[in-house]
Amino acid sequence: MKKVLLTWMAIFAAIVAADAQQISVVAPNNATTLYTDLNLAIQGAAAGSTIYLSGGGFQINDSTKITKKLTIIGIGHKPNNDNADGNTVVSGNLFFEGGANNSAVMGLYLSGEVAVNNFLLRYCNVMCNANLFPHNSQ
Repeated sequence: MKKVLLTWMAIFAAIVAADAQQISVVAPNNATTLYTDLNLAIQGAAAGSTIYLSGGGFQINDSTKITKKLTIIGIGHKPNNDNADGNTVVSGNLFFEGGANNSAVMGLYLSGEVAVNNFLLRYCNVMCNANLFPHNSQ
């Protein structure tokens, strides 16, 4: 009985892990690292990396500040799209600070505050306060 219970627990854990959304971070040298948490992906990404988000929802913490050049690309924001993954929605505040010049965000539905300087925002639906000037965090 104990062996059967452990087997079912292992199967359940595998299903939960397989269902987690994948975030791909491609470094400038083309090395790819997979994450399931956007905050960890941003922290682990090297400067110049591209972060690819699948459809679905992602939460960014206020403590996560982007201090290096990154490109973040989602699957899209249009509510009538035909892709199976749905929209890419990022909730929380995106703070691009010193060192993040020339970063880019594309194909996201954003909610929260966006504070940026020298930045490209393209093909996004922004339902937030967009402060397109330098952000000074306290």
